[in-house]
Amino acid sequence: MNRKKLKILIILLVLVLVIYLMSGSIVKFITYLKDEQMINSVITGFCTIISAVIAIIGVHFTINNNQKLKNKELLNSLDQKSEWRKELMNIASQTFMTTDDLYRVLASLRFQPHKDTESKEDFKFMTKKIYGDLNDMLNEKYNSKIKQKLSEKSCFKNKDYTIYLEYKDTEIIRLYTKYLLKHHWETNIDEAKWLKDQEEVIKEVKKLREEIF
Repeated sequence: MNRKKLKILIILLVLVLVIYLMSGSIVKFITYLKDEQMINSVITGFCTIISAVIAIIGVHFTINNNQKLKNKELLNSLDQKSEWRKELMNIASQTFMTTDDLYRVLASLRFQPHKDTESKEDFKFMTKKIYGDLNDMLNEKYNSKIKQKLSEKSCFKNKDYTIYLEYKDTEIIRLYTKYLLKHHWETNIDEAKWLKDQEEVIKEVKKLREEIF
């Protein structure tokens, strides 16, 4: 349950309380309240409802925080086992990159890009863009070189499979890799802040992407 749904739930509970208090005629209600015992009953009922609302809020935030901690622990555990972050840092820090590095970045993304990105500039949007750009790079420039390399007998004899990327493509991959690392780091520190700032970060990435020539 997110905060928006929680607010709706609280509003509904308050409305139920208001309807309960306002049921019947006002005169009848005032007469009803003249009895001290009845007043105490109404106050007790009101306090019970408020206590229930507070309990629901407390349970919600406890579950939510515990889930966030579990998710972070799981991500860190998976990262340590797969060395995902280390791999990306190694790629981003290299002067020269090869098609192996290109495939490593692609492998760090989803099996298939998100389809429901709409027009929102978020992490789903960016991973879809990275996935598309890197696959275009492969198809337009390097797949033919890979096939040619594999067709050469000397390639197998010398075990030389290296295909270096052009400078422009190297810088594009470096930029995208740094973005992936930034997202991973920021969401682990403060996910709410990242969600607030992510559009500005993506605008900066787009600007830097256009400056690469």
